[in-house]
Amino acid sequence: MFKRYYNGDISSISKSISLQAKFKVIVSFFQLIITLDPIYGVGMDSTQFTPLFRFLEHLNFGLSEIVSIPANSFDSMKTRVLISVLWPFEFALLLVSGIFIHTIIVKRNLNMKGAMAQFYSRSLNVTIVTFYLVLPYMSRSILDAGTCEHVAYRSMECEDLIQISSELLVIWHYAVPLVFLVLLLSMRRSVQSKRITPLAEGCQFLWSDYKDNMMLWEFVELVRKVYLTGIVIDIPDPGDDPKWAFRLINAAIISVIYGTIMSVVRPYRRSDDLYLAVVSNTLISYCLLMGLIVHQCKNTKGGSNDCESFGNWSLAAIVISTSAMFIASILIILILAINVISSRPISPINLIHVQIKPDNIE
Repeated sequence: MFKRYYNGDISSISKSISLQAKFKVIVSFFQLIITLDPIYGVGMDSTQFTPLFRFLEHLNFGLSEIVSIPANSFDSMKTRVLISVLWPFEFALLLVSGIFIHTIIVKRNLNMKGAMAQFYSRSLNVTIVTFYLVLPYMSRSILDAGTCEHVAYRSMECEDLIQISSELLVIWHYAVPLVFLVLLLSMRRSVQSKRITPLAEGCQFLWSDYKDNMMLWEFVELVRKVYLTGIVIDIPDPGDDPKWAFRLINAAIISVIYGTIMSVVRPYRRSDDLYLAVVSNTLISYCLLMGLIVHQCKNTKGGSNDCESFGNWSLAAIVISTSAMFIASILIILILAINVISSRPISPINLIHVQIKPDNIE
């Protein structure tokens, strides 16, 4: 029935509604929201909304969250960190191997140059998507391991963790974003001249949602996300007690500045993607400020009942904002998809041509 009234496929629908851009905005929003407890000290795990945020933890795309590996399954914290941080390389290699086999078996009728170009672009695409999704979690995990919170401070294991963390930070904090930047700069001229090379095709995940003169905006977005989900941990605090408040204020300021710049330069090709990104960033800034209220009220000694009540209301506001973003995102995608499908012309019924040999014809 669906095929009768729709002449196309899922890929064309996703392109028509710019699903990729919306997916990146939504995932980035929730990857930032779920850091409110571990990074910013907003006690989301101590509320009745714990199941919601545990479910959202899967958007971290960490190995333990995806396959539910218990922390005590590893013989040491060092082994746990290495496996958790290096698995994306193995996963990307597995995907590339699958693409290579598919190219040999299915695309064997193509000439060698065309087959290798497809293999190159598709391999680059899956690798970029993999690293893009896991980058915030890797950044946070490495910095968290370097604080030695789960082992004895100044022990031999702690010193090993600090050494490993400093080396891994070079890969995930600096090398991965810089590689993305180099790729964008390498294909910038070909994209702006409308000549899509295999390199540009393989990197479409990074640039296709933005205007040609704003191709580098994805790098800005990556820097913001890495900063808010990782680098903010390593910023010197004015003291041990107010470190959570310092991080929240710092992150809120960065979010407001980022949102203001984005609203002015308007990097997205489509207006609906821009509006969704602006709303997402606004809600993040709002949740950070509400988190500051929650933290201050819950940690004020001898605080009044009014402050505690206000803190609970602020916590509820964070949950409501998160839920509203989740529901609104789904509704927007569904409405746009329905509009695209309904606006397509109805396909004519394909009649089977039956050849009948007439009788009595000489």
